[in-house]
Amino acid sequence: MTKLLKKMLKNPAGLLGLIIVTLVILCAVFASYFSPMAPLEINYDIYLAKPDATHLMGGDDLGRDIFSRVLYGARLSLTVGLVSQLIALTIGLSIGLAAGYYGGWLDTLLMRFVELILAFPFVILAVALVVALGPSVVNSFLALGLAGWPYMARVVRAQVLVVKQSDYVQAARALGVSDLRIIIQHLIPNVLSPVIVLATAGIASAILAEAGLSFLGLGPPAPAPSWGGMLFAGRSYLREAPWISGFPGLAIFITVLGFNLLGDGLRDALDVRLR
Repeated sequence: MTKLLKKMLKNPAGLLGLIIVTLVILCAVFASYFSPMAPLEINYDIYLAKPDATHLMGGDDLGRDIFSRVLYGARLSLTVGLVSQLIALTIGLSIGLAAGYYGGWLDTLLMRFVELILAFPFVILAVALVVALGPSVVNSFLALGLAGWPYMARVVRAQVLVVKQSDYVQAARALGVSDLRIIIQHLIPNVLSPVIVLATAGIASAILAEAGLSFLGLGPPAPAPSWGGMLFAGRSYLREAPWISGFPGLAIFITVLGFNLLGDGLRDALDVRLR
């Protein structure tokens, strides 16, 4: 962990991503301390109010403090990103390990199923799943996780195909070590690096996709403080109050940029060819 952190500190892009992600997480965790109002509190005195020293991002069309809603929206976006990637990681890792290690007809069957899922664009598949399940926070987790696991499965399978040919895995097989023990002790530790990188980038994709779903009315129902929902609410006030959509859009941009930069930094730090 110490070596990884040192490598990250030497990478300007990765360091910037780490700083951005850390700040976003701190804002989400301590939103109740930083926000001047509750995210659902209505104060008509700040109806379409411009940003000022008290309300840093102004007020929206219902008299709610935008800064407070952006902070609480970070909680929702990060939770969606993390939980959806945990679902994708669980499914993708299991299928990728099984397909790569056992091969044969199981590999063919699982990979054809993966290719079938990949035939649908990620966002289109997520939209279809949310429509089928119904708009809610939990269903957003499930939809984004179920739409994203095939990418994880392909990466894991590719790594397993390489690792299972190594001498120590072949020696363990010759000694009669069980498949489960080989997978846990030898395969999983060797596929974690690319999986971590992919999961980090996947969080950024999930946050962006959740914002898109919320903008379309398929995310967490109103009045939940969702960045995508705030973008949708401010679309009618772009001329007179552009801050209603501008600040949530900026929050999405900065957060997605941070996770992408962090993913690039982790990729460089974990790449054995650069050691």
